[in-house]
Amino acid sequence: SPGPDQSGLQRCRLPHQADARTNGGRVVSIDRRRRTEVPKLMPGVAVHSLLDAESGLALTAIGGKAGLFRKIGGSRIQKQGLALTGYVQHVHPERMQVLGLTEISFFKSLEEEARKRGAQSLASVRPCCIVITRGLEAPSELLGFCEELGVPVLTTPLMSSLFINRVTRLLENRLAPGTTIHGVLVDVLGVGVL
Repeated sequence: SPGPDQSGLQRCRLPHQADARTNGGRVVSIDRRRRTEVPKLMPGVAVHSLLDAESGLALTAIGGKAGLFRKIGGSRIQKQGLALTGYVQHVHPERMQVLGLTEISFFKSLEEEARKRGAQSLASVRPCCIVITRGLEAPSELLGFCEELGVPVLTTPLMSSLFINRVTRLLENRLAPGTTIHGVLVDVLGVGVL
């Protein structure tokens, strides 16, 4: 329906134009002509692209390889403490989740039922990926749920602080807005002119 925009001009929308909205946390566009929901492509960095040796992260996929196509939507990462107890209210699925020595030690200290509950809660949020640092052994409960839900689990021999520093810089670089301009350089009286 037409409505005023910020400049006071009338804005018209054709009946078949798509609207954007969230549906259960997923951003979707609604095609009114076909009355269907179409997931919007999220800009980001594909998880599989971080496995390259050139990234300097020394990552290896150890579980949930079906989800390596997932996208990391921002340069901020999350270190999960409370999520391993089942409290996942503030887990952002578009962020890389990092588990270091403290998190893995805590997780292993839990009773078996609590480990299963915590692993299931974290995996059910379907984060873009989970990285275990220091080459620590991934908990079998976490690997099982992540494999089932297609959540990639990666490991690196790097310490948490070094890994977080490197991956943050790499993601900031890859996610930075950029513009490509095509031009021709011409030599005018010995001076290059674009």
